[in-house]
Amino acid sequence: MGPSASSCSPSTLLMIIALFASFVIHPSSALNILQGNDDGWAECNIRTLYKVLKQRGHQTIISAPVRNKSGTGSRSTEWTPLREPGEYDTVPVGAPGVGHEPADQNTGLQDRFSGTLGAAAFGSRQGVAAIAISADDDNRHGYQTGDSEEKSSEIYAKATMRVLDEFILKMENTAEGPPNDFVPAGCVLNINLLTTIFGIRHQSGIDHCGSPFLPGEQAVLDSQNGCWAAVTLIQSHSFLDGSSEQKQALLDRAPEFFSCPGTF
Repeated sequence: MGPSASSCSPSTLLMIIALFASFVIHPSSALNILQGNDDGWAECNIRTLYKVLKQRGHQTIISAPVRNKSGTGSRSTEWTPLREPGEYDTVPVGAPGVGHEPADQNTGLQDRFSGTLGAAAFGSRQGVAAIAISADDDNRHGYQTGDSEEKSSEIYAKATMRVLDEFILKMENTAEGPPNDFVPAGCVLNINLLTTIFGIRHQSGIDHCGSPFLPGEQAVLDSQNGCWAAVTLIQSHSFLDGSSEQKQALLDRAPEFFSCPGTF
């Protein structure tokens, strides 16, 4: 199932947003958000989303690796001084393994753990609503480049905000309380931007828009009818695709937000 996006532009993006608490009663209320990724704290994508979240009035903190840790899953090691420079030479050799940016204490780095979906799943297992964001591209760049490539990061940030805004809208309209009530228990939402997690084309056993199945991630990715992003529900303990019952529960909470399967 996937919300539409107005345009697409590729950029590397692996990020986790944990929504720790919410005081959403009216539009000016803010979420408390922890951001992390496995690509590195200096990547333009996580910094752009950080900026957008702050502009929207949310309280957010970045905790991310000082170097690219993609592909290492949920590995955890002890902190040690850096033996090589941080990503894009943002941190010198010999610096402590944990710290923060001098100009902003809310942008923290650490050299101890990594993982995007793994971090989101851990948060979910602690009862914290979590979103993982994935995109597929080799075009990586730091937040200090200041070139046109930042526009792709802005597109991804806006796509992510569509999901967060739906959280807020739903809670405002129903007084459900914290965002934990929006994501089915034991699950993580994964936003797929130009990529897939499972590659499943369709899933049956879902009642949505008069159809008995949902479009799979690959069907959304292959669509020629506009630009789309799939939203996948993943079980936080097994890392398997969410069950039909769990997906139906999510659809029932925001049926107008997700596209109809007939679109694909």
